[in-house]
Amino acid sequence: MSTIATWTFPLCAMVLMAVVSLQDTMNCPIVCSCPDNRTVNCSHREIRFLDPTLFGSVGIRHIHQLYLDENGLSALDAHLFTWLGKLVTLHLHNNILTSLNKETFSGQNNLEELTLHNNALSVLEPTLFARLLNLMRLTLHRNHLHVLYNDTFVQLRMLEELDLSVNYLKTLEDGVFRSQSKLMTLNLSSNLLETIPENVFNHLERLKVLSLSNNNFITIKGSVFNSMQDLETLFLNHNNLTSFEGMPLEMSNLKFLDLSSNRFQKLENGLFAKLPNVEVLILSNNDLEILEGDTLDGLMSLTHLKLDHNRLQSLPEGVFQKLDKLSILTIGHNPLRILENGLFNKLTSLEELRLDSCQLVELPSKIFENLSKLKYLVLENNQIMMLNNETLLPLTELMELDLCCNGLKTLAIDVFTHQTNLETLLLRNNSLMTVDVTPLKPLMKLKYLDLSNNPLICDCDLKEAWLLMNGRNVESKAMCETPEVAHGKTWEVVELLTCEMMTEMPTTTTTMEMTTTKMMVITSTTTTTTEMSTTEEEEGLELSSTLKLNGTNDEKDGSASVTGISLVTFVVSILVVAFYTLYRQ
Repeated sequence: MSTIATWTFPLCAMVLMAVVSLQDTMNCPIVCSCPDNRTVNCSHREIRFLDPTLFGSVGIRHIHQLYLDENGLSALDAHLFTWLGKLVTLHLHNNILTSLNKETFSGQNNLEELTLHNNALSVLEPTLFARLLNLMRLTLHRNHLHVLYNDTFVQLRMLEELDLSVNYLKTLEDGVFRSQSKLMTLNLSSNLLETIPENVFNHLERLKVLSLSNNNFITIKGSVFNSMQDLETLFLNHNNLTSFEGMPLEMSNLKFLDLSSNRFQKLENGLFAKLPNVEVLILSNNDLEILEGDTLDGLMSLTHLKLDHNRLQSLPEGVFQKLDKLSILTIGHNPLRILENGLFNKLTSLEELRLDSCQLVELPSKIFENLSKLKYLVLENNQIMMLNNETLLPLTELMELDLCCNGLKTLAIDVFTHQTNLETLLLRNNSLMTVDVTPLKPLMKLKYLDLSNNPLICDCDLKEAWLLMNGRNVESKAMCETPEVAHGKTWEVVELLTCEMMTEMPTTTTTMEMTTTKMMVITSTTTTTTEMSTTEEEEGLELSSTLKLNGTNDEKDGSASVTGISLVTFVVSILVVAFYTLYRQ
């Protein structure tokens, strides 16, 4: 009897567990899925209405995650979630909710994440979130909120992330964030804010990230931010800021500051003096006309500085002298015209320098002195017609050089002598008619060469450069401008040229001049058993007759030497064409 009792109890327990499991499965709403006994997923189901009793059954009350996002819900019953006291995550985003009853979340004491973004909420009841004592993440972006009451978030003392971006907020109450001492991320971007109350952020002692971008600020008091000593990232871009009032910015742990796309014409002296840990400063797309010599003082940890798309006509000597940790400097799209020697000589850690669209006509010979770590140099869209042999000498680690859209007509023989690590050379849209092979020889690691949109003459001079690049497996882009028969073809056509040395007959004058001329004839570069098509033969003959001997184009009437050369040219041309035809047969 005791043996039977011993086996009966576990058996009953197993049957009971099976019944409970079956009950859980049966209580999963028909339109939803329940991947486990803690999750109900009703997202993306085009649900327009939810029965108030839908989540009231015993078998579903224990769930931790409920997903109702991506439906067409326009309203929620005030007691819909009453029995879901164990909820940790509730997703209601991407619906069309216009309002929420103040009792909607009255039973969700354990809720940690609530998403309400991408709805049509225009007002939040002051006590709507009063019971969400453990809420850590709340998203309200992309709604129609015009105002926030002082008590809206007063009970959310555990909140760490709050997103209020893309709404219609015009002002903030002084105490709206007074309970958020644990808040780490606050997004107020893309609203209609024009002013910030001086004490509104006073209690955000742990805030790490603050975004105020895309608002209508014209000026902000610097002291507004000074209570947030843990702040690391501050976005103030895309406003109408012209200045900071009063005290300078003082945030000892700030690492990232974005002031781009504002209307700064000048920066106050000492503005950054108390930002010792800022690593990234973005000042792009402003109206800056001048930088004082000490404007950037205090930024001793700066590694990235963007000054592009301003109106800077000059950079004072010493403006970068205290930025010895700077690795990326962007100054493009400023009408600088001239750079002074020594401007960058303190930037010994610089790895990337962008000077595109600065109307530069020339580069001083020592402009890049001490930039031995520079890897990327962009000089695109200037008016540079030549590079001094000494200009690039210090740049021994350079990996990419962009000289596109300038007026370069030639490359000095020793211009790339020390660029043995160069991998990318961009020379697109210049005035190069040929490229001497000598400047390219030191570029042993070159992988890509862009010579497109240059008026290249595809002759034997260019062939030497092509052979070098082809032999090193360098990817290249280049098109022939002349001769006419090669116009529009890639420079690989020079492979068909046979370039031989030929001596001209001496003239009858007492001083005998010997002139070397290159004969160019289309020939095959590889032995193959495939016969040339009729079209290819015609093209070859046309090209051979078009690419004439250098040095014999300017005939002079009555000159015996010219007549002799013409005769030799004619005979040799006939022999070569005949030999070529027999060879192909």
